[in-house]
Amino acid sequence: MRAAVLVKPGQFELRDVPVPKPAAHEVLIRISRTGICGTDLHIFHGNYAANALPMIPGHELTGHIAVMGEGVAGLHEGQPVVVDMNIGCTRCYWCRRDEVLNCPDMQQIGITMDGAFAEFVSVPARLAIPAPAHVPDDILALTEPLSCVVRAARKSGVTFGQSALVIGAGPIGNLHVQLLRTIGVAPIIVTDLSADRVQMALDCGADVGVSDPTQLAAAVHEATDGRGADLVIESVGNAALYQVALGLIVANKRYVRSM
Repeated sequence: MRAAVLVKPGQFELRDVPVPKPAAHEVLIRISRTGICGTDLHIFHGNYAANALPMIPGHELTGHIAVMGEGVAGLHEGQPVVVDMNIGCTRCYWCRRDEVLNCPDMQQIGITMDGAFAEFVSVPARLAIPAPAHVPDDILALTEPLSCVVRAARKSGVTFGQSALVIGAGPIGNLHVQLLRTIGVAPIIVTDLSADRVQMALDCGADVGVSDPTQLAAAVHEATDGRGADLVIESVGNAALYQVALGLIVANKRYVRSM
């Protein structure tokens, strides 16, 4: 199969590599679509997972089951699926609590092991999630980033009628805005240095948009009658913004780091 192999930071090579053979309780997936995540950019620039190179990146994937390994049940060849890219041991304290990211033996498809910038990838069958056949591949490939957003909402306990500030209006920030809108959060305030991204967030359901950092505090106070936001979501990944977030939240409320 053809695969994009990141051989060192800043250098991909398009190679012919063997098609993975699914082991017992694994499935081989023919890739239909793979998203490019901000994490992929960090890996490309050598700022993350550099010790895993050379590697085939790609973890926001969807495709169809091509081959089923021994012992796989509940799935069938040709079935459209999305994939949970976090592989835990399933036995440790953290896995039993569904906190797989804390598993000491965790592996991540496309980050610590070969991923989906290829024609095929083999994954544990338990992590291949059946997907509706009528949903387009480009939408299904958003499942993984959206799952991060859903997890943040669940951990924060956010509910209708609360106010929220989303710092960063990139793809993840925009997904936060859309999910918060469906939950009934109001007002939703979003800020980003890009006026275009702020406008996209407004088009997707935000109530207030700010692209000038010097105006952010005033905008939050005005939108919340001086109380501050009930929830602040930092979706940039910039530690300098954590203090900004803490300064704009209602006292004794929650702060959630998005990624």
